[in-house]
Amino acid sequence: MVFSTMCFKLPTELWSEVFQYCSLSDLATASRVSRYWRAIIFPQLYREVSIKSRSHLETLVSRLELEKTRGRLQVGSCLHSLAINPDLDIHRVTLIQDYGVWFKSDDILARRFHSVIPKLGRLEKLLWMGIRYFPSAPELFACFRDSCPNLRSLEMSIVDADDLATYTRRVPLVSEQVFVFKNLTRLLVKVVNESRNRNYYSPRASNKLSMMIEQSPGLVELSLRLPGESSYIICQLKEPLPRLRSLELDGGYPQPARDVDGTANNSLGAFFRRHPHLTNVALLWAPSFRPTELPPVDPALMPSLFPSVTKFDGPIRVCMGLVASEVAEQLEALKVEQTLHIHSNNMNGRLDDPISALAGRARPLPNLKSLEFGKTCTCMGGHIDKTALDKLLTATPALTFLGMGPFPAQWDDFSHTLKRVPYLASIVIAVEHQKVYMSSRDLDDANPGKLVQEGFNTLYPDIRLSIILV
Repeated sequence: MVFSTMCFKLPTELWSEVFQYCSLSDLATASRVSRYWRAIIFPQLYREVSIKSRSHLETLVSRLELEKTRGRLQVGSCLHSLAINPDLDIHRVTLIQDYGVWFKSDDILARRFHSVIPKLGRLEKLLWMGIRYFPSAPELFACFRDSCPNLRSLEMSIVDADDLATYTRRVPLVSEQVFVFKNLTRLLVKVVNESRNRNYYSPRASNKLSMMIEQSPGLVELSLRLPGESSYIICQLKEPLPRLRSLELDGGYPQPARDVDGTANNSLGAFFRRHPHLTNVALLWAPSFRPTELPPVDPALMPSLFPSVTKFDGPIRVCMGLVASEVAEQLEALKVEQTLHIHSNNMNGRLDDPISALAGRARPLPNLKSLEFGKTCTCMGGHIDKTALDKLLTATPALTFLGMGPFPAQWDDFSHTLKRVPYLASIVIAVEHQKVYMSSRDLDDANPGKLVQEGFNTLYPDIRLSIILV
């Protein structure tokens, strides 16, 4: 009894900190110990709910229908995060009906779900996997908007499998009514176009999505993963987003006039100059081939484009400008993508070496703690230029993570180079699959990368190694 009295005096926040590390099964077990433990654990147990099938949704709706009043042990009062169909494999279209939450225009379940949404008054985060033939989605989202004033995070993953014309009338974000969530600070929208023209994105849909973003001025984090030029959406914005700090754009490579170094009012350059407080930027363009090479972005532009950026993930031509500019000193994380390739007849079949490209221009990067090369990067001959890497790491003495996944190498030759980064704690390297197997005596029991792991641990016992087979 003394134990119970002491426990009740502990702050609720402290219990939440403890229980957040427990699995759902452990929480469920603990909630059955006593009424006291049920009262303590129940809010944590139902704080986040994931709906992965129709039966899951039916269970949640039935539970909410039975809750007539709000209370401490009510699901509706405890639910802060709702994910509907987050694990749907959008590439397996034939299996969508088995794994997806399907609504029909006259579906009773959709109407029941609509009726219980007002009980989710404390909902802060909504993740929605939309699929085809869902005419009731606008009504459901209007209900979320009106019933959940605390909703701050909205993630939309939308499968557009066939008809983009009907898509613009069907998906809630781009329907005739633009929904405005007053307190929205985080918006992530992902559209997968599985029609024949995968790079097409409806201008009508773009305009509606831009309108929604404009009417959410409190956004702090924005992520758009769209077919076609995702940058076109934000370039249409008439007013800046004063609180925006994190931006991720994933889509087709922008036209040169609308790129980062563009000067037009509808260019990315103009957008970044209107948002000087951005600290985290990711420009994840789809691989593209161009007849002519685009030069590195002028380092002189960087203070006006990215005056506050500390984390950047994007094209090497932008990275080259960043590391050669005044902004280099403030960078903490850099991930290089080589998505713009030049036709082979202009480069004799070879692509630039991103390591050498950065090393040849980099100023000191005293605060850089994470350096990674994305899987789109390639090197001449497929291997690492030891001299270039040594020069690059010399400029990054505070580095704690190094991602070299695209480049195979014999790392026992790099002991002197890795001494340039004394704080390095983790590294990702590539190992050629065939060579690993050939070096093993027993092919039947061969463990790819095991020999490399053992040799690396002998040389660098304090560095955690991750291996990618290529």
